[in-house]
Amino acid sequence: MKKNRPGWAILTFLLASLLPSPGFSRENASGQDYVQTFLQGGASNFLIWGFDYVVLQAGYAQISPKTWRDNLREGFQWDNSEFHTNQILHPYQGSSYYNAARVNGFSFWGSVPFTVFGSLVWEFFGERENASLNDVITTGFGGVAMGEMGHRLSAALVRGRSDGAGRVAREAVALLVNPVLTFNRLIYGDRVLYRLPGRTPPVDLEFHSGINGTWERRAFTIAFPHPFIGIGLRYGDPFGAAGDLRAPYDYFRLRVGLYGDVDNPGSDVFAHGLLWGRRLYPGREGRALAGVFQHFDYMDNYKFKFAANGVGGGIETSFPLDGERELGFLLHLFGVALGGVDSRYSRGLTGRDYSLGPGAGMKSELRCSFPAGRSLALAYSYYWFFTLSGSDRENGAGFLSGQGEAAVTDTTRLGLEFRLYHRWSDAGFDDALSFGLRTYLSFSL
Repeated sequence: MKKNRPGWAILTFLLASLLPSPGFSRENASGQDYVQTFLQGGASNFLIWGFDYVVLQAGYAQISPKTWRDNLREGFQWDNSEFHTNQILHPYQGSSYYNAARVNGFSFWGSVPFTVFGSLVWEFFGERENASLNDVITTGFGGVAMGEMGHRLSAALVRGRSDGAGRVAREAVALLVNPVLTFNRLIYGDRVLYRLPGRTPPVDLEFHSGINGTWERRAFTIAFPHPFIGIGLRYGDPFGAAGDLRAPYDYFRLRVGLYGDVDNPGSDVFAHGLLWGRRLYPGREGRALAGVFQHFDYMDNYKFKFAANGVGGGIETSFPLDGERELGFLLHLFGVALGGVDSRYSRGLTGRDYSLGPGAGMKSELRCSFPAGRSLALAYSYYWFFTLSGSDRENGAGFLSGQGEAAVTDTTRLGLEFRLYHRWSDAGFDDALSFGLRTYLSFSL
């Protein structure tokens, strides 16, 4: 029977999380269910631990009261997990804690403590390894960012009016971005929707696909381009009516890319969401949004590893010019609670190929739109990190992009983009410079 105890523990906890929740009603749409929030957040941890224990048979899942006591006694450390595990999978895990609170009636700010609590439970009791300080930070910050974006996108998707394949696609994406909502709908039905956002602001979604090549220094002739796909999403209107930015993430932007380069496969995620803001009206026809934003940025490929979770101030503007031309500008300056950047010499010190530490970041973009669907854009982002665990005392990473697009149809554009990636360290060991060139088609959905 001992071998079956983990399975029985998982089953018992999952059954407990199915207890009736009377709060899912129109009359009690604003009610908060603490019991279900803790049970469903715990069920998420049990499911992940059960998968690690039963399927992966991972050593770190071999937990016991002794490992719990050891973890509590020895406290936090910096772990050496794979980059994507710490910077993407842990935030995704954190989003389940966050949405367990969101779907059970808690606000944005009210859901944050449950995210941190769920991470602490996992770190001290879900693994036999010592609790990881960097995991708690990235799970907390990243879990809130991923969780709120998933909360809002899933609400828009499940409320959409479509049938057949369109409906299946909507439900599949909703499951991916917010599995907690899907779980609750399966158990309690669509009365769960009473606790989702009551309105869906404008959502602009673009899908782009093309070929991408990356070169070291200036050796443009020796690399073969490979396919990539991506999405760009804008939720809410930063320059809309004065009263439609009432809650955190009423406006956010998200960009995701996947690269099929055999020599340099990878992915990236860049997102920022408004926590608090105010609209401004500079000049005669200018529009602007100034406020406090949360940032979640990630890039992982063979040439660069980089991630940052931060909060800071920013401004985004739009100025109509003569005719159909429009000039837009954005600038964000923010502190990074914890970030990671690749380091070839960190493995000998820490057992991983990247360094960790807090820092600061900057994002800027200048965009000009012309008649007939043409546009030009120049963007630059830079991130500085002070190393707490790893090699080099200071590290930096910067990204420059120059982009041009022209309309092919009303919903399709042809684009060309040049990218420059530069990596800096105070010791000079990890300095690097790479160039990228891509051409693509962009489809507005």
